[in-house]
Amino acid sequence: MLSQSQRQRPSLAETQRRLAAAIDDPAAAEHLAPWLAASVPGPQQASPSALERVAIYRDSSRRARERTLEAIYPVCRQILGPRCFARLAADYIDAFASRQGNLNRYGAAFAYHLAAVQSHQHALATLGYLPDLARLEWHWHTIYYAPDAPPLDAAALAQLARPEQAARVRLRLSTALRRLASAYPIAAIWRRHREGAGIARIAAGDGDRLVIHRRDGRPQVTPVTPAVFKLLAALARPSAQAPTLDSTLVTTLGSTLGPRLGSTLGPTLGPTLGELAAAGHDLTPLPDVIAAGWISGCALAEPG
Repeated sequence: MLSQSQRQRPSLAETQRRLAAAIDDPAAAEHLAPWLAASVPGPQQASPSALERVAIYRDSSRRARERTLEAIYPVCRQILGPRCFARLAADYIDAFASRQGNLNRYGAAFAYHLAAVQSHQHALATLGYLPDLARLEWHWHTIYYAPDAPPLDAAALAQLARPEQAARVRLRLSTALRRLASAYPIAAIWRRHREGAGIARIAAGDGDRLVIHRRDGRPQVTPVTPAVFKLLAALARPSAQAPTLDSTLVTTLGSTLGPRLGSTLGPTLGPTLGELAAAGHDLTPLPDVIAAGWISGCALAEPG
């Protein structure tokens, strides 16, 4: 039979839930002290002491998240200045709680936060490239921690790419690869600030199409042509059932791509090569995409 004090004592899960809420919201801490007192048997310290301890947790947690944002977005911080960045980081922390223990995954929505702030703060509106720059820094960060992709089996792909079945080949993009398109020259801006690149003047141009990937264990930022970017975007889309293709298209795909795929080779499977060709995608950059290590798997679709 449980005593009255045991029946009134909150569960560990409920106490943890309320403590987590109090760390993010000072107002929630006012209702927490009685729960902390009830959760521990024996003589209790005064409630203000409990609230002070919660405040220490809160300050420590917020500072850890602020340091995380500073580490992930160093170029944004350099451009904005430490004080402005700290204010934006504080607002972000207020709006976005940390939902998991790994702080390396915290800060994914910072680019959207910057874009929202720009919509009503004229001073930041002049830095139109800032959200895309934040996206580049986030991709750089996530690529560093992305799981290793298995190497592409060149022999298996060469076997699959025989003329009679090349149109049914599906390719899988590497897990350590991200794409980013911007109307601004964000790669040059990023390199100028992060790496001290000797760029006296940055031309606006027609923007950037970038692939952020990992090579020899280090993240890399590589500009690509519109054709390569469009092909990578198509390969990233969920696969559909392969259509029935005429023999001419099958033969063309196999004879033109098969030898090149075999000679240049050192997430989810995408569309078939036949689907890509039927949709009008330019497949000529595909051997270079494979040679860059951006494809990690292949399979053959069932005949349709």
